[in-house]
Amino acid sequence: MVAKPEIEHGLSALATVLEGAISLRRWSPGTATNALELHPLPPDWTPPQAFAWLPVTELDTVCLPPGTVGRLRYASQRSWAQWMEDWAGRPGTPVHGSAAPWAQSDWYPQFTEWVSLSLAGRHIDPQGAAVPVQQWGISAVYRQRTSAGDFFAKAVRRGVAGRLGEPLFGHEPAITRALAEMSPRRLPHVFDADSAHGWLITADASITAIRHLPYDKWELGVLALAEVQKAWIGQEERLTSLGCADRRPGRLTRLLSSAPGRRPVICAELPPEAARREDLWAAIADLCGLLEAGPVPSTVTHGDFHAGNVGLRPDNSTCIIDWSYAALGHPFLDAWLYIHRLPEVWRTRVAETYLNEWRDAAPIAELHRMLDAAGVVSALHQVLTYGEIIDSLEPTEQSDFDPIRLRWWRRAVDSWNRYETRYCHETGRVLGPDLQ
Repeated sequence: MVAKPEIEHGLSALATVLEGAISLRRWSPGTATNALELHPLPPDWTPPQAFAWLPVTELDTVCLPPGTVGRLRYASQRSWAQWMEDWAGRPGTPVHGSAAPWAQSDWYPQFTEWVSLSLAGRHIDPQGAAVPVQQWGISAVYRQRTSAGDFFAKAVRRGVAGRLGEPLFGHEPAITRALAEMSPRRLPHVFDADSAHGWLITADASITAIRHLPYDKWELGVLALAEVQKAWIGQEERLTSLGCADRRPGRLTRLLSSAPGRRPVICAELPPEAARREDLWAAIADLCGLLEAGPVPSTVTHGDFHAGNVGLRPDNSTCIIDWSYAALGHPFLDAWLYIHRLPEVWRTRVAETYLNEWRDAAPIAELHRMLDAAGVVSALHQVLTYGEIIDSLEPTEQSDFDPIRLRWWRRAVDSWNRYETRYCHETGRVLGPDLQ
């Protein structure tokens, strides 16, 4: 069982109490990932003073000291007995209905067997066990050292539907392979993919994330993004056949709005003080309409394009990773996600670099206005996306993402304030004087 860093202190204390029955160790030499090892108790072992054995069936009814329940959130949402059943070592034991596949006790052996067989088919020998890099509700990533270098093995959730029924996340193996075939210099090499299970193996691209580089290198990220996006213009049917959700601006209008004349569905999920900008809600259809009718066509979008998901290889080529949220949509939504994180002094320069890649479509002033409109829509789309993520998680994980969703709402308001000041203050019209 992998031990998350935030609970390692508690596990260490528990290991002391149980006197060797459990221990924390490094998953493998040279890694920062710890694992929880369970050992049989000695036959003559007795609990320390003030501790007692309790039947697992009584765990859900035990009286805990005041304040303890808040620290044991798992107990309030999910039966302790069920949790123990999940990890009792019984292959195939059912888990919570919204739990990820890797919550199953027999998932890891099946996954790593597929990885080993795939490597063996190319005469590559695994060296040691696959080491967990990251696990959460929608994906699990492992690093596998081999005789031919390192590989990353990723599993994503299958069968998760969006607010309008589109499949989410599970298409990553298929779309990543297709993108890598089209733009091999801009994505990691895909070694193998199993779309039926949501499994993917890629070669280690050995990238240095852009976020760790000086700001004058951030332009490389948007240049790589534009290259991939432009390669997929006109391939809407292929993108949807690969499992990409339709997030084109016209579709987003329906996703973000519940019905004409009513507040959007996402409004009900935000605190009252966050949902009171009636002028923003009223502008959604116009902003999406501006993008839909504009000269820049829809294409593949990354959906989570930030400076941690793009980086430089040792040969200085730029590589984009983590396409879990890939969709068919307006390309400027991705660009804004990346550019808005920059300090103001660099934001204009990187925006100009990106927009210059689209200068054949429209004058640069019009492209800037579309990028500003895309900022409002992109931030609201992130509110929607995190709502869909929350829907897919176990109840005990959901509250961790509520603050993120609220932060995106605030960014949407900030972006709307800037757009309104820049384009609407003279006419009072959403689109500006020359785009009505």
